[in-house]
Parts: sequence; C-alpha cells; structure tokens
Amino acid sequence: APDYMGFVFGYQNRGSYYLFDWKKTTESWFGVGNVGMTLRKIHVPLGADPTGFDLWQSVDTPNVTTLFDNAIPWVAGIDYDFTLRFRPGNFTIEVRNGPTLLQAWTSSDSTYISGRFGYYVNSLQNVRFGQITLSGLPIGMGCGQNPTPPTLVASAPIFGEVWTVRLTGAAPLTSGLLALSSPPASPLNLGLCSVEIDLTNYLTLTPLLTDALGTASFTLPLPQSPAFPGLDLVVQALIAPTAGPFGFDLSNAVLMRTQ
Repeated sequence: APDYMGFVFGYQNRGSYYLFDWKKTTESWFGVGNVGMTLRKIHVPLGADPTGFDLWQSVDTPNVTTLFDNAIPWVAGIDYDFTLRFRPGNFTIEVRNGPTLLQAWTSSDSTYISGRFGYYVNSLQNVRFGQITLSGLPIGMGCGQNPTPPTLVASAPIFGEVWTVRLTGAAPLTSGLLALSSPPASPLNLGLCSVEIDLTNYLTLTPLLTDALGTASFTLPLPQSPAFPGLDLVVQALIAPTAGPFGFDLSNAVLMRTQ
C-alpha cells in the first residue's frame, strides 16, 4: 500500500509530539492525504488520541499544525537515510537517497523541547527501519593550519555504554587535549573559530596525540547507573603547537545530553 511511513520525536504523550511522515501517492480515506513528506506538530488537548482525520488528511485540523511539506514520493525498494538534529527550540531534518539530499528542513518551533523518539507507520506494510545512531550535535567552528578545520564527532553519552569521540583533519603527530564542560553562557569568539567550552569551569578528559593523518580517538565506558541524567555537556579538542593562525588547531565542539 502507498501509505505513510516516518517517525515521531519530541514525544510527550499520545496527543503531543512532532510527526514526520512520508506518502507515496495521493489518496482519499480520512480526507485527502497528499503525496510527499510532511512535518506536523500534533497538539491534541489533554494529550488525548488524535483522530484518523488528524493523521491522514493533508489539511490541518484543530489538533494538527503543518510546519513543512513537499510533493516528493517515496519509492519502493529504496533505502533512505534520515538525520534529525534536535535541540531545545531548534531542529533540523534531512532526508537522503545515498549521497543525494532530497530534503532539508529547519524549524525554530519550541513547543516540545525534549521527548521520546519512535518509528511511525499508518496503513503501510513491509516497512523495514534500520539502526538508529545517536550522536552529539556539532556546534561552533574550528580553525587550524589546514584549509578545512579539524572536525570533532562524538556519540551520545549513554550510561552503560561506551562513549566515543573522534578528531579528524588536525595537524599530524601533534599533542593536545580534550576538554569537557557545561555549555557556557556565551562562546568565546576568536573570529575564525570559537571556544565553546566554559573556560571558568572545565575538565580535561585526556591528552591527545594525532597520528600521521591528523586523527585521534578517545573512548570512555560509562557506568550503568546514571549519576547525572539529562545533563547538557560540551566537548572540544585543542591541538598545539601548529602552524594555524593562533598557533594551535581548535576543533568544532559537540553539544550532548547524558542519557
């Protein structure tokens, strides 16, 4: 059936969440559901269940507000990649078919600033969802001796699992450090890049040493029992000395929330 697939996020209860859904063709059932992707905000009073009209038809109801839509159909037998970058008051959704970006939406809606994530199907069979990868949100800009700034990526800090941080594109065979802090009130703007760490209260996690390719990695097993669930943290790497404009290489930062 050419019906809906997608995902929910910012889930509060059965009637309060964001819904991304995607339809192959236009069909009438509970009203007319148009072909394409739609990002909706579900806001049923008192968290009650939405109706079939709320979740099917493309026209908004009193319980649904459409944030974005398009007329791109999904194609059977194709693997698609979905990226959701979610932070309080701002989120981005990207849909790709291999290297091709099909759609990118950014919203500043702040109705739901946190919540659960889940898969969604509506009158559709034989949908296969792949693995979810949780990672921190890149913020700020790096700078260094190479034309492309060093890049830092980090997995989500989930208690009971191994937290992983990886630096690429930095000066090769050079030492440095990995710093962790709560988000500062405002970053320190250096012009070419920014310090996203709170310099008044930070923790040095480990010394770093890049390899011949300018890459370094760090892993940390986290305890099973969360001591600080829901804690916002920022991690950033510094490599020195280098031929960069400030005498060091500074990565972007990664904003994370413990889980």
